[in-house]
Amino acid sequence: MASQTPDFPPEFLAGIRQNESGYYEVADKPDGAALHAYYTQKYFQQSQGQYQKTYSEAEQRYLHNRLTQKRALIEPLLTGDSRRLLDVGAGEGWVLAAFHAAGWQVTGIDYSDYACKYHHPDCLPFMRAGDVGELLMAAAEAGEQFDSIILDNVLEHSPAPLELLQASRKLLAPGGVLVVEVPNDFSTTQAAAAAAGHIDRPFWVVTPDHLSYFNLPGLQALAAQAGLETVDALSDFPIDFFLFNPDSNYIMDKTAGKNCHQSRVQLENLMHATSMAGLLNIYRELAKMGLGRQIMAIFRAA
Repeated sequence: MASQTPDFPPEFLAGIRQNESGYYEVADKPDGAALHAYYTQKYFQQSQGQYQKTYSEAEQRYLHNRLTQKRALIEPLLTGDSRRLLDVGAGEGWVLAAFHAAGWQVTGIDYSDYACKYHHPDCLPFMRAGDVGELLMAAAEAGEQFDSIILDNVLEHSPAPLELLQASRKLLAPGGVLVVEVPNDFSTTQAAAAAAGHIDRPFWVVTPDHLSYFNLPGLQALAAQAGLETVDALSDFPIDFFLFNPDSNYIMDKTAGKNCHQSRVQLENLMHATSMAGLLNIYRELAKMGLGRQIMAIFRAA
């Protein structure tokens, strides 16, 4: 396993602290009201974060492939016939649409249904819009249970990630699994790029979007505090490797970003088509090394 605490220049840690679980977080987090206003009024509407107004055919195939991989990881872990999914931070509705087409009973929650209405209007009946924490609490109080819960690029946005994991655990049906995907930040690759002078700032620190910055050991430690045990862990395509080539360093040269993204999309589509099982095994090994731009871990109630 890669080092949990790679070294960074002091200026990369301004306003950031490392907590007892081993991951980094913003020292002074905004309050709930400010975050609610941001996500309901700006985040989707202004295409903040990873959200886009339009996707190319290759990008749509990439998203479909990623969701096919998720189902391939989740479904063999379920013992019963029930297929109830809760997508926390359902965003544009890609997860809802893909799992519903595969026969799952789907529910999505998010601060806003704006992006889902734009990309997947047919999934609006499955969406619940409002404060995510309050919606989770209401679902738990109503006795709802789900066979799989997905937190895809959600945990890093929460001012209280432990409480979010604890609330999600309460909603897991017996034998159910929680899938958490987060950016791999303050990572081994980022530390090496900083040490070699390939980057001049912690470009991954974006507030108020991201309040927590996870590595795999830190995520697993936090999950253990919430009463969850790890079933599987993978990373994804190490797009930050492009930072080590000045011709593809998308941080120091913003014009390189689109080509790097398109290269990643094409290569991931190629590897998926060649061998999905082989690709997932590659990503398991990368996760052990602390490499890859994203982390995906699958948990059960301990």
